Amino acid sequence: MRAFRRNLCAKRYLPWLAVALLCFGVALFSWVGFRKRPPPSALHLTTRVLRYSFSLQNTTGRCLRKVAFQAAGPVKQTATQRCLNIESSHQFHLASDRYGNQILHFEPLDFAPHAIKVIAVQARLLISKRLAGGTVLSVDLTPEKYIECDRPAVRRLARRLKGRRPFESAQAIWRWVHGHIRSAGYRKRRRGAFLTLYRQRGDCTGQADLFTALCRALRIPARSMAGYICPQSGVLAPQQYHNWSEFYVHGAWRLADPQGAVFCKRQSDYIAMRVAGRHDGRIVPGFDRFAVSDRRIAVRMNPPPLAAAGRRT
Repeated sequence: MRAFRRNLCAKRYLPWLAVALLCFGVALFSWVGFRKRPPPSALHLTTRVLRYSFSLQNTTGRCLRKVAFQAAGPVKQTATQRCLNIESSHQFHLASDRYGNQILHFEPLDFAPHAIKVIAVQARLLISKRLAGGTVLSVDLTPEKYIECDRPAVRRLARRLKGRRPFESAQAIWRWVHGHIRSAGYRKRRRGAFLTLYRQRGDCTGQADLFTALCRALRIPARSMAGYICPQSGVLAPQQYHNWSEFYVHGAWRLADPQGAVFCKRQSDYIAMRVAGRHDGRIVPGFDRFAVSDRRIAVRMNPPPLAAAGRRT
């Protein structure tokens, strides 16, 4: 009789024991998983190291003294990139403006006759696949040199492409520029939005400027960008220098690359070196990738080692 009662009690409490063990197992698994799992933000962040260099050569048989050289660094912060630090083989001081453009001003250089100096730069960036919030400045909505959003032809086309919402309008503008503007080879001289529209032809810079101007004509904040498509750490190649646009919708700057046929995709692959066309007193007017104070100094951005070896063979 007592054995029967013990078996009955055991059967009565067995379900509760099973539930308790199950809860303990779930709690233990959750605790272990929580300790091993990184925070959600860390899943979208990576570090990218970029390297590039310049060769400066004295083309004369005379000594040249106190030559000033400046080079662009990555934009301080965009929707997907944040510049952590910049190092170089030569001493420099860093200047930046309110748009995030950064310029490396190197200490004055002295050159012996026909001497060559190589200046190497390394930048470490924090890259996010999630878009960070940004700010809009008044210049992102107004006409400026090369962004002639107030020209009647630009405004008429913008009205034709206007959608029900700003995002739809930007997408329609991107489709039109990509489909109607014939790609031209690289142009050293920047032509601007109106001339690109008038000739129905332009390089990546002209197409980016036209997209930016059409967006601004519809009161959509937009800006032209310059830099490189670089999805991983490595050495920047000078021939890969590229221009694209960004437009501001839903609290973030978003990518539009008419020539590259990319719209709101792979934005973290694009490394911005300059918000194009903007400068203040500390940024050299007309500054592109680099500038030198003495025309007797020839400057070139060096290709990656493998590319250089390929050209020699």
